[in-house]
Amino acid sequence: VFVPANAPVGIWRLDVCSGLQDRNEDPYMYVYSDETDAYILFNPWCKDDPTYMDDEDKRYEYVMNDKGKVYMGAYKSRHGRPWAFGQFDDVVLPVACYIMELSSICDTERG
Repeated sequence: VFVPANAPVGIWRLDVCSGLQDRNEDPYMYVYSDETDAYILFNPWCKDDPTYMDDEDKRYEYVMNDKGKVYMGAYKSRHGRPWAFGQFDDVVLPVACYIMELSSICDTERG
């Protein structure tokens, strides 16, 4: 399955349509619908995606690293606090999609 870089972000379902046509008969069409949710997000590894990051170290830091620091305080007296971002926790993806559903962003503007 190929997902273009400009595909709208969200929850998708996959339907596969296939068919046979005999010259003497009506065409036969078969549709398979997969009930599994497919989450389309972004692909910072794909050069065509707007989120593409050329620098592998930065890509790891910004996308894959699930621990880091959150900085607090004023400009001249800030301090970092250890933080677990949790972007890979089971609840994060469904909640993020739910928030998108509640927003006024239409599907065509999510890609």
